[in-house]
Amino acid sequence: MKKFLFIIIVFLSLPLITYADEQEDKKDELKTKVLITVEEKQELVPDLLAVPVEISALSARESDVLNMLGVVDRAVRNIGISYRGGNYNVYRNCWWEKDRQKCSGFKGEVRYVFELDTPNEQSKIFDAIEKFKEKFGNEMRYSISNPSWIVSEKKLSQEENKLKISIIDRIKDFRETLSSKLEKQCKITLIDYNVHRPSFPFPVYKAITAESDSIVAPQPRKEEKTITVKATVEYICK
Repeated sequence: MKKFLFIIIVFLSLPLITYADEQEDKKDELKTKVLITVEEKQELVPDLLAVPVEISALSARESDVLNMLGVVDRAVRNIGISYRGGNYNVYRNCWWEKDRQKCSGFKGEVRYVFELDTPNEQSKIFDAIEKFKEKFGNEMRYSISNPSWIVSEKKLSQEENKLKISIIDRIKDFRETLSSKLEKQCKITLIDYNVHRPSFPFPVYKAITAESDSIVAPQPRKEEKTITVKATVEYICK
């Protein structure tokens, strides 16, 4: 397994400091409020390939549609690959023709987003679905759209926590410098984090079907994603 080096980008420019002096009611002592903004970023290498798949079924009876989707769902769960979704929808199959609505049978859909550790696992999904497509014929179809590399929630949370801890170390060092420069005792009274995680496109399903006994799907390119943590920090010095 390849190892990747994650580089934390630290903004070295001096933080903007705002001073607000206010007089205490009970003490004839001047307090100084200092506000700064600290930002850190980190580039992340995605660790999961998200593959959105939609399966649709069409039949004269609603129960037949539900049974087809149920059989496929059980097969999907037995593949042993992590996925999100599994929500289904069954409705009358209707359309408009010459300003009149016509209906015939029922249609159902179920959607999954598989999360793969390696692109090679795609074949397990497609091979399993193809078997049911052969069984049900034109009554069942499936489509795939916009597979893309994403960063797992576990990895995002770990890196977010690391950046927050790094910011705490920086603002503690700055507190010591601030106390020395102002010749006062400074305390941190507020840390307000603002986290910007990388966004991943929501799957838009298209009528892209694969018909082959042995399916070898393309492998999307990995692109680094950026997570950013900003913190507004308040010091009170007196």
